[in-house]
Amino acid sequence: MSILNSSIVPVGSTGYDIDNSLRFNDDDNAYLSRNVTTTTNRRTWTFSCWFKMGNQPSNSYSRIIDWGNTGNSSTKMLFAVNGDRTITWQWHDGSTNYFGSYGFVIRDPSAWYHFTLVWDSTQATSTNRVKLYVNGELYTPSSVSYPAQNHEGYANLSGYQGRLGNGIHDGGYERNLDGYLAEVNFVDGQALTPSDFGTTDATYGHWKAKKYTGTYGTNGFYLDFKTSGSLGNDVSGNNNDYATTNLAATDQMLDSTTNNL
Repeated sequence: MSILNSSIVPVGSTGYDIDNSLRFNDDDNAYLSRNVTTTTNRRTWTFSCWFKMGNQPSNSYSRIIDWGNTGNSSTKMLFAVNGDRTITWQWHDGSTNYFGSYGFVIRDPSAWYHFTLVWDSTQATSTNRVKLYVNGELYTPSSVSYPAQNHEGYANLSGYQGRLGNGIHDGGYERNLDGYLAEVNFVDGQALTPSDFGTTDATYGHWKAKKYTGTYGTNGFYLDFKTSGSLGNDVSGNNNDYATTNLAATDQMLDSTTNNL
């Protein structure tokens, strides 16, 4: 994994400091996983994280987060980085494939980016059912197939597994992430906005982190990666801890959006 020592925005204290990130090395097949045991809201949820690129992805769909059935490769949801450093979400529902591909490109591998992915299939307008924000800005997909109204996906579905940094059953291909994640929030049952997780700096004008202070819902979680001996520790109060695979205390990093190394 390569580490480049530059930043596109000023670093240091921003009023809310993120102390740690978690490093995923694609050569290690490293990931976090949790089995969902209680079905909750499958129509509405919000995922937020800070991400920094490592090596160029070797193929498409290098997973940031993935939900899937460990015994069926045709039923899964993913949010991922492609080999050309663009971003995509997909929802495979048997023979039906919902997706959103974006022209946004991660051009600076030394910079931290904030992603907010909002799923709300209850919306009558199709373009409001899945929204992706990068550094607080809403992006319009260059190619898209939105789910039907009130479609129930695989997040928050009992018997399915959620993973960070790796995909579940994808035609025999490993879809490992190479990069860093920090300040990972998943909110079950609410369609939120980036302003719940970040704000524009009044002095420099860049997007910066702020503490999420809302509720998480039953399957929600918050991973801050502050405990090196328990990297998948959920500190939301739900105890929805994630198990580690091929991750060690040495993968806890000081590199973060407020301490870019």
